[in-house]
Amino acid sequence: MFSAGAGQTLLTGQSSSIITVTRMTSGNMPIQSGQWIVTLSATSGTLYSDQYCTQPITGAITLNSGASTSFYYIATATGTPTITAQATPNYAPVSTTFTINNPTSITPLSSSTGFDDASNWALGWDTWANPPWTGTTDSTHVVSAPRSATSVRSNQGAFSSNPMDATGAKYITVSFEYMVYQTSSSDFQIRYSGTTATEYMSDMWTILGANGATLGSATGGTSAYTPGGTRHQYTATITDPAAFTTYFRLSFMSQDFDSRSQVWVDNVVITIYK
Repeated sequence: MFSAGAGQTLLTGQSSSIITVTRMTSGNMPIQSGQWIVTLSATSGTLYSDQYCTQPITGAITLNSGASTSFYYIATATGTPTITAQATPNYAPVSTTFTINNPTSITPLSSSTGFDDASNWALGWDTWANPPWTGTTDSTHVVSAPRSATSVRSNQGAFSSNPMDATGAKYITVSFEYMVYQTSSSDFQIRYSGTTATEYMSDMWTILGANGATLGSATGGTSAYTPGGTRHQYTATITDPAAFTTYFRLSFMSQDFDSRSQVWVDNVVITIYK
């Protein structure tokens, strides 16, 4: 049965609240022991394993014990899609129908940038004495020509956008491309905030990522970048009401770098849906 999150009404592109499927006895009691395998499907849209919708579910989920499994959903078109959970062994399939509408307005923000303006590459990201980061046109390392934002040990720190008005938002999407080299999992983070602050150290940041994950070892190792370009695309959806203020900011944090560490970021797109 769907024990949480069934029958939601969402906007296109908006991540759902948590959806939970629970296996039950005929007496409506949760079954805690024994392995079970859950296959999830949707007639349209995508199912995800994390609340920021960065990890699509592409196969069956095997659980060695426990009564429940949870996931999230994003629709790409209006309509009434159906989500179905089929579990083995010997569990009847269950389904729920969502209602998907278009947002009343979509506001692309001026901070969307490829950092390509040679005279003012950090436009929209130049408050709080930003950067410590810098722009690079190194053709070997740049994510997307002609210029990317980059950080090394000598200029590591917070690279934060100027404040944006997100009042009345239903959700915010964030996407960007990046590369990392010789970094560990906590060395490169993306964060957001909706609080008023005079400088980045006093702001109340929330780490954005799959279950709070960081981006520093994107391919599972410390050398995620190879010459010629191992480029990563990151996309996430923010539904946290605390972000929907006149002071919404996005921030990249580089920290604990050694002399070899470096990160490159490009093509940042932040979109508010109201």
